[in-house]
Amino acid sequence: MRYIYIHTILSFLFSYYCNANPPANLTATKNNIHNELKKIPQNSLEYLDIINGNKLENTDLSIAKEKRLKKFLHYIYLPWSNNPISTAEYIKKIFQRKKNYLLHYVGINRQPYTSQWKKKMNKNIEELHKISSTNAIVINNSHLRQLPTDDPFFVDNFDKYPGQGYPFDLIQTAKIPINTPIKIIATTKNKDWQYAISGNYGDGWIKTKDIAYVDDQFITLWKNNNQYITPIHEDISIYNAKNNIYLQKTKIGQVFPSPKKNLDTQNYTVLLAVKDFNTGYAKIIQGKINKKHAIIMPYTFIPYNIALVCNQLLDKPYMWGSLGNYRDCSGTLQDLYIPFAIRLPRDSIDQAKAGKYIDLKNLSVKNKIEIIKKKALVLKLYYGFQDTLCYI
Repeated sequence: MRYIYIHTILSFLFSYYCNANPPANLTATKNNIHNELKKIPQNSLEYLDIINGNKLENTDLSIAKEKRLKKFLHYIYLPWSNNPISTAEYIKKIFQRKKNYLLHYVGINRQPYTSQWKKKMNKNIEELHKISSTNAIVINNSHLRQLPTDDPFFVDNFDKYPGQGYPFDLIQTAKIPINTPIKIIATTKNKDWQYAISGNYGDGWIKTKDIAYVDDQFITLWKNNNQYITPIHEDISIYNAKNNIYLQKTKIGQVFPSPKKNLDTQNYTVLLAVKDFNTGYAKIIQGKINKKHAIIMPYTFIPYNIALVCNQLLDKPYMWGSLGNYRDCSGTLQDLYIPFAIRLPRDSIDQAKAGKYIDLKNLSVKNKIEIIKKKALVLKLYYGFQDTLCYI
């Protein structure tokens, strides 16, 4: 076995499942993929070079940890910056989306939404309340939606279109984890939903119950912690640091400010935002995460650590737009790199543009492999070699 960075089969799966136009012979293609996967080890640790597995990569991504974290946090806190936001552009997008989806798509029962449902949705958006760019924070793991509703939207007659129908709810934009800073620019007429702009997950409608407003004092206290904790294991309980009451489950991709002085030898103390229901504004509570399941950001950027995080994300069901507790292709890659304080754009199209493009067209397989070995940088995917074969 010859190691280059780290093997992952993720991209092979993603290129198939995220493709809106898969091959005509879909059944045969599925069988071929499943047969191939049975031959290929799915444990990323098996592709590590024992000697070099803990060697720090000599690439642009091996810059000082402090600089990497600072750059990452810049995007996280971008919504709270004083940079002006063109709210008119987002409001225009809101109305364009409404018009598009209410005209052309169907619901879970494969029928168009009723005129009464559309009238209610129209009124809820048409009479929205514009807000003068209010700072807020996400207090529950939530989602960004292109319309203010949990009702799904599918292509009509989706059986005729590969890659459509369940689970491709087309108004699902992204998951957005607890503690994410956001900017609110509008609320629906009934105030059930708020239109949020984030620095890492795009923009869209989020449920009012999942956000709390923040003032300057909160932001100062929140950012006055120069240490950040992030989980490296999924679905680990987070407890209240004072009374041990259950608070949340961990998900890779969550980021928690943490006081640097921590006398607890077994747990990290982390900050969580909760809502004061008397004011609608956020207040800070302290939680704790067992140190076996989390790290101080950024995680050391070595192949062994990358493989550990990668293994946590394998064998998970796919869900378009990372709906529920699941992830889509680009969401998985985004979360994979967050422990290392490396930010990838939210969407696959933008991720594809994030690195330097190298054209492999019209080259032999041998030449392609040689170029990948020499030129590919650790930016989007990690790759490995086994038995002289290149796995992407």
